[in-house]
Amino acid sequence: MGAIQGCHRGGESFIENEQVSEAQGFCKFCGKPTGQGEVCVGCTLTDLSIPDAFASGAIDGKAEAIRASLLESHTGRRFEIKSPKCKIGRDPTNQVVIDEDPYASRFHAWITYEDGHFFVEDLGSTNGTLLNGSPLTRRRPIINGDKLRVGRSDFTFVVEHVPIGSAARASKEQR
Repeated sequence: MGAIQGCHRGGESFIENEQVSEAQGFCKFCGKPTGQGEVCVGCTLTDLSIPDAFASGAIDGKAEAIRASLLESHTGRRFEIKSPKCKIGRDPTNQVVIDEDPYASRFHAWITYEDGHFFVEDLGSTNGTLLNGSPLTRRRPIINGDKLRVGRSDFTFVVEHVPIGSAARASKEQR
């Protein structure tokens, strides 16, 4: 295992003293160590699929998986959060598409999963995003039961902890 020293070079930044193995790759945009692929989840807005290790809870060495979703309050629709970055808005490329709400922006907000925690952030939307009734002015942690308002759509953030075997079966059944 080697250590990366903090530095900035040609627009690339490297994480100071982060431990990586020699076989590990690095993001081609920010230089952060990556376990899979060439781009880290911090540098892309594409629809990433969660690696099997993440879905099974193996990354944190836990015997359970974490399953998160947004439950739309009025219709009861459930939107599963299937990637470390989940975009919300009217645009069809978002993971959570709320095209029936004219008050939602095309790219309204996103929920991210980092270091075992979920966060929510407004993406400069026209009508703003509310977390538990308060306007989001910066990235904030979001936990089970929190209320999220995007445009005029209301959601409840739901986090479930399920045994690894149940998560693997549920994942295969959804395919």
